[in-house]
Amino acid sequence: MNIFTFGYGGRQVATLAAFVAEFHAVVIDVRLKPWTKQPGWSLSDLKAVFAEEYHWWGRSLGDLNFKGGTVKLADEKKGMKKLVALMRAAGFVESEINSFEASPWNLYLVAEREPESIYAIGKKEILEPS
Repeated sequence: MNIFTFGYGGRQVATLAAFVAEFHAVVIDVRLKPWTKQPGWSLSDLKAVFAEEYHWWGRSLGDLNFKGGTVKLADEKKGMKKLVALMRAAGFVESEINSFEASPWNLYLVAEREPESIYAIGKKEILEPS
């Protein structure tokens, strides 16, 4: 399974829609607050475009420290459970799911305040970007 990051600043929703179509992907929005002044990127807009392919998981994978400081996810355990449930629903076999769950660095998050930085988020600790 691949998890891609996609910062929306300066981008068009159509670009993300093309990516989702090409890779048969789903959109997992991890913004703590999924509203913006940038047209097309608010919660209701994204739901309208992507329908069942859009998931807002800010309450579990949103960064509570989005204004600065070390990344602190709202509820990482709940977020990981949701990812595993989504994998099962998508037809991943148990060996793939077990491999994903066992991986020490299995989730990547683009921090809202520093979209050029990718934070590797493990089960027990969070790495700062190098």
